[in-house]
Amino acid sequence: MITTLDRVMAREAAGRWLLALLLGTALVLLGDFIANMGFYLGVLASRRWWLFFAYYGCLLPGFVATWLPLSVLVSAMLAAAPMLRQGTLMALSGAGIAPARTFRPFLALGLAAGLLSFALGDQVVPRLEPAAQRLHARMKQRQHAMHQARAVGWRSGGTMWTTAAALPEAGDYGLVAAFHDQPRRTLVADALHWEDGVWQLRDVDLVEGDRHRRINYCTPAEAGLELDLDAEGLADRLRPDSFRTSDELAAGGSPRFREVLSGRLAWALLPLLCLLFGLPRFLRWEDRGRLAMAGAAATLLAAVPIAVAGVLGRLLVSTASRPELLTAGIMGAVLAMGALRWRRMRL
Repeated sequence: MITTLDRVMAREAAGRWLLALLLGTALVLLGDFIANMGFYLGVLASRRWWLFFAYYGCLLPGFVATWLPLSVLVSAMLAAAPMLRQGTLMALSGAGIAPARTFRPFLALGLAAGLLSFALGDQVVPRLEPAAQRLHARMKQRQHAMHQARAVGWRSGGTMWTTAAALPEAGDYGLVAAFHDQPRRTLVADALHWEDGVWQLRDVDLVEGDRHRRINYCTPAEAGLELDLDAEGLADRLRPDSFRTSDELAAGGSPRFREVLSGRLAWALLPLLCLLFGLPRFLRWEDRGRLAMAGAAATLLAAVPIAVAGVLGRLLVSTASRPELLTAGIMGAVLAMGALRWRRMRL
């Protein structure tokens, strides 16, 4: 039954959580800006200043998702701090209302934040991340972005392509090799890039049987190779599974569908788990005069489920045959530990 205390604490939880979410997301955003200040200021001073705001608009849901695991715990500590200092919690405990009962609305908030975390991580961030990377590539000169390049490979018709330095969002692929079976052709090129609506190969060595040719510029078709995707289509094909929604993974028949979905479900449990682990440490009567230290200790304890989720993510990347069982076992054990801490919470 919902009581007056539940309604009061629910209003307190909602208000404090929104405040904690806004402040925490702003801190994450500020940290990213400071870490890349020189680059961002250069963009803002250019004629393409608007790219910065579009880029940050695409990153904002990811920043929110990054802060969500700790947001519920921080909001609970913000609500509990004045109650500890003023003796409200002691009075409620003296009346037979345990802290676990007082802060029950925060459990519902943790579940709601988990649903939001899953929605952001599974549907919003994967859709916006490719757009953010394309904007980032437009803001950066190619030579300054090559440290973000990665090795990829793909097949197009009868041609197998590999590249050691791919920037799919920018349409740039460095150190390219291609192999075609019938007729047999081997190509090595310094670069493959999308220009004026066509693919262009630069500094090409083409071997056809016993014949070797050196070509400065040519298209894949002129070299007798197949590449039937445009820049956007190829970038979408090479997009990592972590940047795809669960329905896209299922529709594409990805072999990592269960691993990715299990990892996102585990991450969605973190707002609730951080609350279960951290708040019992914060609510100690003897620490009411040292709330900053109590908050730091609670945050350290909240890092335990975050670390477990990180280790689980590493395990899921490896060849786990039953990722859903592994996730259920590990996260279920952590949830049981958190529930026990919550039940034993005392001032």
